Amino acid sequence: MSDPLTELPAALELLRQAVDKPGNLDRHVVRAVLLPLGALVLGPGDEDQDVILAEIRELVGPAEKAWHEALEFELKLAASEHIQSVDLRYLSRPDYDFDYTIQARERLEARLVAAEALGWPADPELVQRVHRADATLEPFLGSREGREPLN
Repeated sequence: MSDPLTELPAALELLRQAVDKPGNLDRHVVRAVLLPLGALVLGPGDEDQDVILAEIRELVGPAEKAWHEALEFELKLAASEHIQSVDLRYLSRPDYDFDYTIQARERLEARLVAAEALGWPADPELVQRVHRADATLEPFLGSREGREPLN
C-alpha cells in the first residue's frame, strides 16, 4: 500500500459521491476507504486520525444501513479469501504463492482494524475463523523463514 494520507482524500470523495447516489455505496467503495484508513490506523500514528474517523462516520451517517451491509460483505469476502487460501491441500505445494497470501492477509488486517476504529467491528466468529487460518499458516511461514521444514 502507498501512503494512506495520499489515498484517503480520493477514497473520501468516492464515499461522498456514493452516499449522495442511492445504490452506489457498495463493497468497492467500502474497500477503497478501509484499506488506506487501516494502514493509517496500523501506522505510526497521525494526529489527524480522529478527525478522519469522525469525517467518515459523518459521511456514512445518512446511509448507515447501506454502509454497514457493504462493510459486512467486504469483510466476509476478504476473510473468506484468506480462510480458503490457507488450505493444507495447497500450503505444501512448491508453487503456493505465500507472498500473495501474506499481502492479502495484511490487507485483511487493514480492513479489520479500520472497521473496528470506525465502530463497526467484524463479527467475532469471523475473526476467530481468520485466527484459526493464521494458526494453520504460521508453521508454513516459519519453515520459509529458515526454521525446520514441515515435511
